[in-house]
Amino acid sequence: MENVFLNLEKEIFRGNVLDITCDGRGIIYNANKHYDSFIEIDYLENDLIERDTNSGYDSCVMFFSLQNYSTVLRRKQLFKDLHKMLNKNGYLYIWDVNKEKLKPWNGNIKVSLPDKSIVNLEIKNLNLLEDSTSYKVIDSIKEYFEVIEKIESNNCFKIVAKRKDD
Repeated sequence: MENVFLNLEKEIFRGNVLDITCDGRGIIYNANKHYDSFIEIDYLENDLIERDTNSGYDSCVMFFSLQNYSTVLRRKQLFKDLHKMLNKNGYLYIWDVNKEKLKPWNGNIKVSLPDKSIVNLEIKNLNLLEDSTSYKVIDSIKEYFEVIEKIESNNCFKIVAKRKDD
């Protein structure tokens, strides 16, 4: 089992935020209420395909949720829908594990928030057919988003991407 520590103490998401977090634990809300008491966050509970894709979000945060979109087709549809849901100049933030095909991933992730509290996540991805490496994710988003930043550490990655114009 892997142990990972992530520091979200200085992460700020402005405007209307769509939160696609593993188990919807309110991590993104708690990370940002410290900086913006008027932050508006919506949580995704169903597939985007079933939702209104003209919602006008400024930011979308995917926090260890790629395993919910494990096939290439579902992932491409996800990013196509997110492109429609984000405002012009909107940003997509993705944190996830570098999960290689034929290798399960099992780990504990400790997340430090601006109020100095710690949230613990246990992530288990036993799908041997899934490939969620940062390179595969970038390949899935490149049609709709321009990658601004990619950071890899402790077998996890963070990708920041800006919405491309139509």
